[in-house]
Amino acid sequence: MSIKVISRGIGVGKVFYLKPTKGNYEKIGVDEALITYESLKYHVIESLNQMKDKADSDILDFQIAVLNDHAFEQDIKRRIKENRPIDKAFEEAMSSYIKQLLSLNDPYFKSRVSDLHDLTTRLFQNYHGTSNIKFNDAIILCVEELYPSMLFEFKQQIKGILAKKGHDLSHAAILARERNIPYLVVKDFPYEAGTKLLVNGYTSSIMVNPKVMDHKRALFEQRNEENALTYPHKPYKLYLNLSGDSKIDKTYIANSDGVGLYRSEFLYHTSHDFPSMEYQYEVYSNLAKQFYPKPVVIRTYDFSEDKSLDGLNAHRGVAAYLLSYEDAFIEQMTALLLVAEKYDNLRIMIPMVYSKSDYEVITRIATKLKSALNLSKPLPPIGVMIETKEAFEHLSDFSKVGFISIGSNDLGSNLFGFDRTKPIDFELYVEKLIDAIYDIVSFAKDKRVPCTICGDIASHKAGFKALLGISATDFSITLPFLVEAKKIIQSK
Repeated sequence: MSIKVISRGIGVGKVFYLKPTKGNYEKIGVDEALITYESLKYHVIESLNQMKDKADSDILDFQIAVLNDHAFEQDIKRRIKENRPIDKAFEEAMSSYIKQLLSLNDPYFKSRVSDLHDLTTRLFQNYHGTSNIKFNDAIILCVEELYPSMLFEFKQQIKGILAKKGHDLSHAAILARERNIPYLVVKDFPYEAGTKLLVNGYTSSIMVNPKVMDHKRALFEQRNEENALTYPHKPYKLYLNLSGDSKIDKTYIANSDGVGLYRSEFLYHTSHDFPSMEYQYEVYSNLAKQFYPKPVVIRTYDFSEDKSLDGLNAHRGVAAYLLSYEDAFIEQMTALLLVAEKYDNLRIMIPMVYSKSDYEVITRIATKLKSALNLSKPLPPIGVMIETKEAFEHLSDFSKVGFISIGSNDLGSNLFGFDRTKPIDFELYVEKLIDAIYDIVSFAKDKRVPCTICGDIASHKAGFKALLGISATDFSITLPFLVEAKKIIQSK
């Protein structure tokens, strides 16, 4: 079987299809789809009722009430009539339903969000013929193509990913690597739903019905591979790209230089809404505490393309974002400043700047908030991500910023038209980008501004070697690439 590794790692779980299995649910008309949904709803309610003796009946009653909610059902049926597949219609309606509940600011409804995600899982399992998989089962997600929303929906369950289409620079690939989830692109996956698989991104292999010893052997081999984590890498700096709210393996903390990029927008996607200031404070402070005293760079919300807000248009750039979501941004900045008051290793990164004025707007907001909050410590370093054509062509605008981060993914798109949602020639990608990155690195060195390369070009063997060739020294990379980066440095 032809296999391309997008993300390394090892995972064991049951096959879970997020598409109709072959031969089932062929393209059907709207009327038939509506009847199918009614039948699906009946079977889910029936299974929930049967579980009442073995599970929390309060949760099950709540889920049944949601399925019977007239407005919710009409929303689903409206979407089906607009030719949405049944599962997509349900997912979109549920996302809208969750937003409405959270807007009420009622602690009871906030506590019910996980029950609604559980309900979505149950319906998906029934629709896709995988109802033999329980809500808390570890799964190997099998899809035509991976999208970030799939990772958000089943984030605790996914232990491996198999897809028929996929490429290195997609946001879904970035997320998988940041979570150390094995993600393989294969020609086909001829497995029955519920079949147990061991997916090994280190050996590019898939094992059917593995025994316990097979898993232990794979993990032992992984640990041997990760022995290279302890290799020295000075004088280079190797930071980590992270997202989400998971606890980080202490081995990676000890053998890296901190966090060079934390993608805060993925907190939004986890709950389908902007996270509260209190929750953000908890996530950011836990991250700063775990890595202390090593620096932790939090990027403020950045929504675009396949990471855009649910059902809303992408907002790029400081001015456009503040016009639409000023309250959410102020809450985020408040949480960041409060964390910085406690942990002096926190840094704030502003994405998609176009000019000096973007940076000045943010620093003015931060200064006013600091005064309003009566904070005693100085503002944390505030830096910019250079990823727009405008910023690249006016680097002199950024000679006084706290630090510079190079976002190679969007920079490649904005300078050379690379479409990160499609497969690219990676050698050509590196060849085109390397001169632009050299110009930014040289500018930063000349102005004595700290500069880190954060984009995915730094998390690939060919890209990393090319960056070392232009005397770049600071990199922010994915967890799985830390081993490879240290090996490359050692071989210089």
